[in-house]
Amino acid sequence: MDFDKRTEETVNKILKSYEDTKEINEIDIANQPDKKAIIEIIHKLLKILYPGYYSDRIYRQYSLKNNMAATIEDVIFNLNKQIFNVCKYGNVFVELSEDELKEKVADITFAFVDKIPEIREVLEMDIDAFYEGDPAAYSKADILLSYPGLLAISIYRMAHELYLLGVPMMPRIMTEYGHSVKRRIESGGLCDLFSAISPLRLRGHIGGCTIPAEFRRIFRGFILEEEIPLSR
Repeated sequence: MDFDKRTEETVNKILKSYEDTKEINEIDIANQPDKKAIIEIIHKLLKILYPGYYSDRIYRQYSLKNNMAATIEDVIFNLNKQIFNVCKYGNVFVELSEDELKEKVADITFAFVDKIPEIREVLEMDIDAFYEGDPAAYSKADILLSYPGLLAISIYRMAHELYLLGVPMMPRIMTEYGHSVKRRIESGGLCDLFSAISPLRLRGHIGGCTIPAEFRRIFRGFILEEEIPLSR
């Protein structure tokens, strides 16, 4: 059998496997959640959270607000679209008509975006905690630019707010993306989507973190009962 004929037969065999009712064969591109689009939204949200570090360098101080306004509007539009898709695809709010679902999704979208200033306040405290807890950190800019744990926590905090608003699937996509960027946060463990991280509870030190309320240190996955003094 010649190569071209074998190629044709192999292609046809794979195409035939698309004809049955397997879940993996469902193709509804227009209405399916778009993982790539969600990841793009994450990157735009990071620009909004940290405009001095994630925004395009071509921005000038006087034009920053105008450019950020455009970014925020873009995020609102695309976030609303993806939340609608995951809600419809995930069969949540099934009691609502499509028009009612659109209104519900719009409320969720704006409720999330309205939380961004509060998320930024908490992240500022996270950065303080990283800086105070890690003698190896030269500056807060060092943490912002080079600590993958902070990036993972930033994504987690946004995903958690969406989870609290009842959004299915998208928070998991976001946190798993955060894990892929930084498999292990400084504590040596992964964030649980369903639990909240209080500000100032993460204080990293060479791969570990202190939980002040419990006076215990998690170091590379191990809990040490004695508090390790930190000094700069």
